[in-house]
Amino acid sequence: MPTASKTSPGDFLSGALELRRKLDRLIDAAVIAERECGSTWEQIAQAAQMTRQSAHEK
Repeated sequence: MPTASKTSPGDFLSGALELRRKLDRLIDAAVIAERECGSTWEQIAQAAQMTRQSAHEK
């Protein structure tokens, strides 16, 4: 990760955490879209490489 001369402590971590929040929202939207297209929880779980129960809980 490049460093800039005008960064404050925590800037890099804060930016990374914001990206993770955005990614979480994108994953949520993808799961909703999968369900609306008729995908089963089993199919979603397989795509996410987790159990059906874990996929449904998330």
